[in-house]
Amino acid sequence: VGMSAFTNDTRAEEIEDNPVSMPSYLFTPNIATQIDGAAKLQVNLKPSRYWSLTLNTRYIGPGFRTLGFALMPNDLAEVNIIPSVRILKNKIRLRAKLGIRYNNLQSQKMATTSRFTGFLAANYQVNNAFGFDINYSKNQIESGHKNDTLRLSNIYGSISASPRFLFNAMGGTNNLIFTYTYQNVADKNVYTSNVSNNNTNSVNVLHSLIYTNSLSFTTSLLYNKSEQGSYTSSIYHLSETVGRSFFENKLYTSATLGANFIEVNTKSSQLVFRFTATYSLEKYGNLAFNISNNSYESSGGVVKDYNELYGSVRYNINF
Repeated sequence: VGMSAFTNDTRAEEIEDNPVSMPSYLFTPNIATQIDGAAKLQVNLKPSRYWSLTLNTRYIGPGFRTLGFALMPNDLAEVNIIPSVRILKNKIRLRAKLGIRYNNLQSQKMATTSRFTGFLAANYQVNNAFGFDINYSKNQIESGHKNDTLRLSNIYGSISASPRFLFNAMGGTNNLIFTYTYQNVADKNVYTSNVSNNNTNSVNVLHSLIYTNSLSFTTSLLYNKSEQGSYTSSIYHLSETVGRSFFENKLYTSATLGANFIEVNTKSSQLVFRFTATYSLEKYGNLAFNISNNSYESSGGVVKDYNELYGSVRYNINF
């Protein structure tokens, strides 16, 4: 629970009958002063190791200000219900979230905007070598504005499926993950729907090979296609990262080489190289070195070709 008193203009006229009992050298309210409160409550229920339920809610008044978090949103009330269930001897885990948020708590705006959030995740670990993940989310934002040109009504949907494999091959331990994701943005506004509706399909393949001597190889492949209005964009990505530790794991080094190929109205390509090294000084912190090169080439005249080189040395210590 918190309360704030914030003055928008210290030069404004003071209030004759001061309702706030506070020393004037600390705070003097005037007609530009806002006094409001905020509260947050969370309840966790876990009667069994197989299921749990979390309820969290918060209220932030439209006049609540905090200097500790200058960009914190205000004028909102929110309630979320988050259940979690484990079945089949913890092989399957189900998680969900249902939430609603709305603003205009004191009817100071022309319209109230509400947001509904839904999320469902299923994780199935069939055995030590194979697992499967499915995630689905849906967010809906609506405003009750009377003017249809200003009315907001958007629906954001996403679904992804990820089979996971763990096996031994090529003398090391292999992790292989395939991920397919579909995202959809539906704009219900009659004026902006033609340019705001969006459909995106992406496929990602991630493979890592780890040896007992700390040598590792990570390969990433990505294909992304997005359709918005009359525009279609495609992105192809390929990268390889090699890493290894030295001197009893005190020094870790990695090098990455990657390429991106982008198609919109024209074709462009991007080549990226990065090398990092981190050395642990134990209780005296750690020292990190990073250097990267980014080269971009476009066949169109809108974006010019460029090549940039970046390097840094960083020292970090915790005490």
